[in-house]
Amino acid sequence: MHFHLAPMTEVDAEMVANWRYEGRFGLHDWAEDSEMLADFLRWPDLYYAVWDEGNNLVGFAQFARLWGDTDTLSVVWGLRPDLTGKGYGLVFVDSCLAFARTRYEPLRFILGVWAFNQRAIRVYEQADFRSMRVFNAETRFGILQFVEMVRDEHRLKIPLPEQDASEP
Repeated sequence: MHFHLAPMTEVDAEMVANWRYEGRFGLHDWAEDSEMLADFLRWPDLYYAVWDEGNNLVGFAQFARLWGDTDTLSVVWGLRPDLTGKGYGLVFVDSCLAFARTRYEPLRFILGVWAFNQRAIRVYEQADFRSMRVFNAETRFGILQFVEMVRDEHRLKIPLPEQDASEP
């Protein structure tokens, strides 16, 4: 499966706001998270809709530069609830990263993930993110633990083989 990104519209945001995740994953419900909706309305240029080959909305992505750090791009993304746990995670993440590399050219990506979301953490590790720290944050569900993960782009670049100077 291949995914592509396009600037998120208000219609796209309304669709995402109606998605409902089960159990603890309900933390991701936009309708319950006034900050996500407020961020979209305040800074719509940070948000992208993620579409599949059939032009079905399958997710969203948010990209933002860290304050004072033009080399690092903070990422937030989400896959539609009925698609989670079905093996699309790595392709979804890789598609979002490819888009962001082309659009923003960061030296590193950074993200935060709920510590209980081991399925997502495994996908991020497969996408070459590594854990940097664990921290607690206040949420509407109380204090929850997060894992901050980073992916260094310069570390992943494969050096070109040296060429013989005598070759044309």
